[in-house]
Amino acid sequence: MKAVINLFVFFISMLLLISCNSKEEESLRINPNVILIMTDDQGYGDLSLHGNDSLRTPHIDFLGTNGAKFDRFYVSPVCAPTRASLLTGRYHLRTGVYWVTRGAENMDPDEKTMAEVFMDNDYATGCFGKWHNGAHYPYTPTAQGFDEFVGFKAGHWSNYFNTVLDDNNDTLDTNGYITDVFTDQALDFIRRNRNNPFFCYIPYNAPHTPYQVPDKYFERYVNDLHIKDSINNRKRATIYAMCENIDENIGRIYCELEKLGIAGNTIIVFLTDNGPNGDRFNGNMRGRKGSVHEGGVRVPCFFYWKNVIEGGKLITGLSAHIDILPTLVNLCNLDLQGNRPLDGIDLSDYLLNKEKSQIIDREIYNHQNHGSELKMFSGAIRTPEYRFVITGLDQFRLYNMIKDPEERVDISEENIEIAREFYTKYLHWFNEVKPNAEKERRIPIGYQAAPDVYLPAHEAQINSGLSYQANVNGWAHDWIIDWDHVNDTISWNIDVIEKAQYEIFIQYNVKMNDTGSDINVVVGNERINSTLSQPFYSETHPNYDRVVRRVEAFEKDWALMSIGSLTIDVGKQNIKIFAIDIPSAEVAELKGMLIKRL
Repeated sequence: MKAVINLFVFFISMLLLISCNSKEEESLRINPNVILIMTDDQGYGDLSLHGNDSLRTPHIDFLGTNGAKFDRFYVSPVCAPTRASLLTGRYHLRTGVYWVTRGAENMDPDEKTMAEVFMDNDYATGCFGKWHNGAHYPYTPTAQGFDEFVGFKAGHWSNYFNTVLDDNNDTLDTNGYITDVFTDQALDFIRRNRNNPFFCYIPYNAPHTPYQVPDKYFERYVNDLHIKDSINNRKRATIYAMCENIDENIGRIYCELEKLGIAGNTIIVFLTDNGPNGDRFNGNMRGRKGSVHEGGVRVPCFFYWKNVIEGGKLITGLSAHIDILPTLVNLCNLDLQGNRPLDGIDLSDYLLNKEKSQIIDREIYNHQNHGSELKMFSGAIRTPEYRFVITGLDQFRLYNMIKDPEERVDISEENIEIAREFYTKYLHWFNEVKPNAEKERRIPIGYQAAPDVYLPAHEAQINSGLSYQANVNGWAHDWIIDWDHVNDTISWNIDVIEKAQYEIFIQYNVKMNDTGSDINVVVGNERINSTLSQPFYSETHPNYDRVVRRVEAFEKDWALMSIGSLTIDVGKQNIKIFAIDIPSAEVAELKGMLIKRL
């Protein structure tokens, strides 16, 4: 089977070279372009190149077989931490990121990102896809080094068809499937900047849930896998279909580089952000997304640079997301100024030197939080020989990854001194990297560059009588329900940069029979009162889900009503909303609050 797959990949590679109608290559610049592609929840096993004969990824396989492939490449167990480490070259805890929602995904604005490094070196910079390192200025992409951003800033999106995305500081109504849209935007950026060095970051959100994909891909996999009646296998069919759509879009990007004559002057990097989001083929590794075992953190990573990086090169040893920044700095001859100390190492010599292919004697650390409160466990240390996994205070396991790559046998008891040494190392590492992650999370208000600030429901503090519509964690796009008591309070912790007058709006749904509640908004000694008299109620939109979602909110329409204006002082504040009179069954469903500087 592997021989058949390799022959198939070779055949597709030749077709790519023939079908792209390449122009004559321009002369190589000292500062090559960079296209950094990262997919979301696509595991190591979600590539035909890695032995999965249930899906087709010929264009991604092309990058791996005609470029350099890192054999043991590691990221973090979930989305936001991987993105922070990728963009900074530092372990995610150092950047302030430790989880995926409620502010724990916010990367410290003082971190110098990869985009800022490229911008400092006169590159055009664009980001097209899922950001997930802060939704509020100055955590946003355009505040962190990107000239252009089209995508979404939250951890996931509710609808992948004909959706509304952020476009720098505006919104963009889109037509079509979201992965195709991101590719269209990236291609437009590439065409406009073809004569100047550019850095194009494409963090696709597929194959993350919801399970949505165009018909032509889904029908192919349902028919191929004969899995029409199984919910779990419908999920798998959708994910594989999403991966194939991603693959075709990467093929579009490569062909455009050839057509523009800049393929030989452009580095393409492909990786994914964590292990698979479900139980499916993953190279027989233990673990999946959210796990610090091998299957949760080992992912594909390919570097392709036509005629510069040796095709088919396999780089062995341990490498990681923290290495991408220092490696690109050297490949692109960039000046790195004012950066905080990096955890990653420069791997450019392994990519360019034909005689050098094994990274030796190194340790990679992992941390996985569980919820919005920072915790020390779980964690792991990976060395060339061992994976040490720590699950609690004085609770750990040790695996010999050479003899037992599937992590079946815990050898910690018979190697207790080695395990204890790893335990001490992990505790020391965690205490060293955690200070930024321990900082209080508040939403910034009052920046001149961001006069309007939206406070989403999922970032609010709510009392026990209230709940979220879809999930107890309050994932992105969720809203607050069960607001039916005068003791119910919804609040947000804010940090006001500049004292000013602000108008307060609420985004809500309320049925005709439930109108009339008197609501107050309070900040410090300032209070405003209004009556929720205007009914507005929307059912959730029809969706494109292949499998019904269970813990993620659907889309629906919302009304926006002004409560009034008040003055908010500089400093740390708490803005809260509550009802003082509820004449009917409930106040409203609350999606969020908008604060507009006057």
